[in-house]
Amino acid sequence: MGDLKLPLGSSIHVPWWMLHARAALVEAQADLIGDEMASTLLVELTALAERGRAGELVDSPFHNLTHQVTRSACVLAARGTPEQSLALLDLLAPDVPRGPNQYRHSDDCHAAACVAIAKAHPDVAMKALTRLFDLAEGGAQKALELVVDDEVISLLAARHERAEPVKGSDLSDSLAEEDLIELRTRVGRLNDGGLYLADVARALVDPGNAAVRKRAEQARDRIVQRPDPEPGHAEFGTSLVPDS
Repeated sequence: MGDLKLPLGSSIHVPWWMLHARAALVEAQADLIGDEMASTLLVELTALAERGRAGELVDSPFHNLTHQVTRSACVLAARGTPEQSLALLDLLAPDVPRGPNQYRHSDDCHAAACVAIAKAHPDVAMKALTRLFDLAEGGAQKALELVVDDEVISLLAARHERAEPVKGSDLSDSLAEEDLIELRTRVGRLNDGGLYLADVARALVDPGNAAVRKRAEQARDRIVQRPDPEPGHAEFGTSLVPDS
């Protein structure tokens, strides 16, 4: 949509598909919305999501409106007050428990909102990051990907090992050392559980860990012992890239 901010239109006495379109527009041009309006919309969208989850909204059979207002609220999660951000996290709390290989429609936006809230509101950063790790332990792929994101990893690394401060945030100084230790421990639990990318996170957060060093040595040995290439012979599925 470029830099042209489109009018949102009214949210009063309109059918669900118009509310859906309005919420989708908020999500698409969130960066063009001023902070004051973003805070107002966050309250409105959170209330709509709450009503949708309670079955109080006229919605499509597939709950398109409820899912959309949830995504839109998550996009604005860090633009309101800490209390508004916590209200959204409270609303999404039932989406954390799950069975094996179970996906929630809110997983991606929920995880992204946790990181955004942690960066914007240092006072509730630990709650937001705890939720991120709760999602990761449940196997939410987006949460696992964000755990190895530069912003989160640079936060969790020991302060004396950081090459530079976390960009765009004073989050690194807003958490007590015991909070950071707890989060690093949770990285280890993710890895012990064999979850996606958790081995990468552990290697970045705790490079001296015995399991990390053992895997690194095994990867080194595989690279060193790799046979010389043979003319006219090709292989698929080589582990050379991940080993390196």
